[in-house]
Amino acid sequence: MRVPELGAQKQGMGGGAYREGAGFGIGLGRLALALEAQGIPL
Repeated sequence: MRVPELGAQKQGMGGGAYREGAGFGIGLGRLALALEAQGIPL
């Protein structure tokens, strides 16, 4: 997921297919910045 409002480091989370299923990773700090950029109060 990309969040253009975050500037040069706009990647908010990522994931992919793995041998036995799927996985993802997300940084809570990046999520908080993305929510604030969208005008969603924390």
